[in-house]
Amino acid sequence: MAVGTEFTSNIVGKLGDIVKNYAAKYFKPADFKQVIHLIDMDGAFIPDDSVLEDKTAVKPFYTPTEIRTANTAAIVRRNRQKAANIRRISTLNKVWNTIPYCAYYMSCNLDHALYDKVNSTDDDKEKDANAFVRRYKDHLDEFLAYISDSDFACTGDFRESWKFIQQERHSLERHTNFGLCFREIREERKNAKLAKR
Repeated sequence: MAVGTEFTSNIVGKLGDIVKNYAAKYFKPADFKQVIHLIDMDGAFIPDDSVLEDKTAVKPFYTPTEIRTANTAAIVRRNRQKAANIRRISTLNKVWNTIPYCAYYMSCNLDHALYDKVNSTDDDKEKDANAFVRRYKDHLDEFLAYISDSDFACTGDFRESWKFIQQERHSLERHTNFGLCFREIREERKNAKLAKR
């Protein structure tokens, strides 16, 4: 059996279980408009030879071209399993049998995509998240432009954006396709503004 095959074959069921457990007390499937899943890429699709041994690395250290780690074999295994799972869920359109589902990526991770920082401490993550909320909470159009139009935003076709992130070392670089999630909202807001004129 290939590395991660058993887990990969169960990934759709595991996602369904997460939604079911979340919904158990308060919701039924019809209450969901869609499940939107944000995924950190963590360099899952890089070549194995871009995972470099560094005995001083207490945890994996990410750069735009490599991962440095004290245990290269473990990271290579993790990447293969994660890549297989991502391939499966990136094409998934329903979860819990009937609920529309769509996965988007933050590469290499959310901190990298949103704040252009990698290897953040937990304290830095919290500070940056709070600052980000303060910056955009009352400025929806600015957030939508940032996540959709910045140079790190993948635009165009949704499926093509998933092909792109799986090539070369893109899963370590700063990219996100999350802006594609907001196309309809941006169009509606634009039309509403035009109608008010």
